[in-house]
Amino acid sequence: MNLKLRKTNIAMVISIITLLIAVILLGIYFNNQISSIKDRDKIKLTAYEGQMIKIPNCTYSTMAINFPVDSGVLYDCVAKVSYVVMNGTTLHITKELGMLTINTNHAGFFIQLDDYPVSTTFMVNFSNDNTLPLVNIEAYGYTKPNIS
Repeated sequence: MNLKLRKTNIAMVISIITLLIAVILLGIYFNNQISSIKDRDKIKLTAYEGQMIKIPNCTYSTMAINFPVDSGVLYDCVAKVSYVVMNGTTLHITKELGMLTINTNHAGFFIQLDDYPVSTTFMVNFSNDNTLPLVNIEAYGYTKPNIS
């Protein structure tokens, strides 16, 4: 009877150890899967186009800017616009663009530039090939959504 009980205890211990090893291996596998989901590449948006307008008697200029996407989806996109104001300091504006796809190529985003150093009324087209004076535009997005 003692021998039978002892064999049963040994079998139970072996089963528990096997189960623990299986749980640990599954944990490692799922952790690697989650890590690969969280890995996302940051893509710089180098192409942009738009118009900038200075309206009479306004203290600001308005920029309508578009970041075309060739294919696929870019998530959590952000544009950073820096420009020099009347007193010579540099202002930085960050605009969250959200998700960009080929379908959003002509949607455009509006950015207000306060105290832009031009007093005359104007409307000008610009792009990454035909940049605006005193303005720096950078934008980026990610290949996968942010999963927290």
